[in-house]
Amino acid sequence: MISLNDDLIVGKGAHRTCYRHPEAHNLCIKVSHEGFSQEQDQELAYYKRLSNRNIQWQLLARYHGTVHTNIGTGYVFDLVIDANNYVNTKRL
Repeated sequence: MISLNDDLIVGKGAHRTCYRHPEAHNLCIKVSHEGFSQEQDQELAYYKRLSNRNIQWQLLARYHGTVHTNIGTGYVFDLVIDANNYVNTKRL
């Protein structure tokens, strides 16, 4: 089980919170807020369709599967970071 805490939060939305993976600097873990797992299911279905089309993943964060966390099921994705391992949280 992976332990997540507020210090690892990269971003938080109305339906999910994204945490930096505590064991892999280039990955993040998305956890759906209670009652919003349907949105995550839709995103995973979309990723499956893209994977079946053999797209090139350079411009999309790749999905790496699920993990058990202390706050529920987590969905692991690539974390977009700069050369210094920082996440740019500024909006354009």
